[in-house]
Amino acid sequence: MFGRGATVGAVVGIVRGHETALVSAHGLADIATARPVDADTVFRIASITKTFTAVAVLQLWQRGRLDLDAPANEYLRSYRLAPSPRFALPTVRQLLTHTAGIGETARPTRLLRPDFGESVPPGHAVPTLSEFYRGALKVQAEPGTRWTYSNAHRGSCGYPPRRQH
Repeated sequence: MFGRGATVGAVVGIVRGHETALVSAHGLADIATARPVDADTVFRIASITKTFTAVAVLQLWQRGRLDLDAPANEYLRSYRLAPSPRFALPTVRQLLTHTAGIGETARPTRLLRPDFGESVPPGHAVPTLSEFYRGALKVQAEPGTRWTYSNAHRGSCGYPPRRQH
């Protein structure tokens, strides 16, 4: 994999049952400082995380530790979903199905950049979701009335599994 493309670093982990069977790290976590990737390196791996997040949320639901139809704010701690007073609070199920009334966040000043939308400049720390949403994520439409693809939906769904760990 490393000899064929522009891969900087990667970690592969295999878990069997509750045991880690293998962890293999290769490459750099930070090119500027030559800091190597290790088993604790955090990666943002884009949309594939949506699948992992959905599986984790549904496993919690299956174990009775999460209610899919509860307001999602019951599970969020570092920021809140902020609907208009005329809207209901979005549920976990609506976050999973992209029907929570949350659109994709793109600040107008960043729309014309070569890497369209939101990104972090090289050398800058990736903000937490609380920092990025400034404590509240605006709900822009009545939850359950329309489908709108948004990274914010699954990003918000990631909090319940993380709290259960």
